[in-house]
Amino acid sequence: MQDDFYWAGTEVVAGSRAWVFKPNSGASTGLDESLAFYAVPVRPGPVAEPVPEPQTLALALLALVAAVIVGIRPALAVSDPHESQPGPPG
Repeated sequence: MQDDFYWAGTEVVAGSRAWVFKPNSGASTGLDESLAFYAVPVRPGPVAEPVPEPQTLALALLALVAAVIVGIRPALAVSDPHESQPGPPG
């Protein structure tokens, strides 16, 4: 953060003056809204929605199980190569 004033987002007098603060010194005052200062976007509550980890893990495990099943099915359908070859002439 810059060592300068930042807009606080609340008005002192509607339409003309707003609160500013200086984070490094803790100073705050009401100044004319036409002045140029920094702004830090903030909002109450969480900034991003939390990642649903249990659902994500369950979906990944389901995909892994499906991939294993699809990979095993063709292997089960193939017969033993020794049984399909003709024996030695006799």
